[in-house]
Amino acid sequence: MISCRGFNYAAPPRTGTTWFRHACAATGLLPLEHSRVGVHTPHDAVGYNLTTLRHPCMWLRSYYHTIYPGKIGVECVDKFAGIEANDFTDFLEGYLNQMPGAILDMFTAYGASGYLRIEDTPGAYMELVRSVDPSKWKACINVPHMNKNRKSETWNANESLWDAVLEAERTYSTEFDYWHWRPTNARDSNTLLRR
Repeated sequence: MISCRGFNYAAPPRTGTTWFRHACAATGLLPLEHSRVGVHTPHDAVGYNLTTLRHPCMWLRSYYHTIYPGKIGVECVDKFAGIEANDFTDFLEGYLNQMPGAILDMFTAYGASGYLRIEDTPGAYMELVRSVDPSKWKACINVPHMNKNRKSETWNANESLWDAVLEAERTYSTEFDYWHWRPTNARDSNTLLRR
């Protein structure tokens, strides 16, 4: 977690956390520091607690390709490591059979009072800066671009699994307006389109 002047940031991995830390440093909103692993605590309730979100299908994909089967020391994230899988399709089927709704549970466990979808960056970040400290808004020109073109993160599973994940995470997908987002095709999901 990063905390400064009543503003607290903690988020699950694979939700733009590195980008967010660098954006905060570039605008002077928060110092550049490695965030501690963990979730917001009741002590943080005195400030504004922010977390970053990611499309549930994209989060599962990114988690599988970069962390799985490893653990980070946060229970709500580490439970995904318990899925037994030989490939990404097995992983998705294991998630759907063993823990549908777990992505909403994970993001809820971070105890945020506000959310920023990484798909809306950098614009949503600029609006956040404007609302937290308007004097730093002009520094948003220094916000780095987010790396969204990781070749290892293509949606290499049947598109019906995409729909099944959205259904399993219906509350999350609806509340954060992910329900209608889908990859341009099942093999190239770096660009999301709305239906």
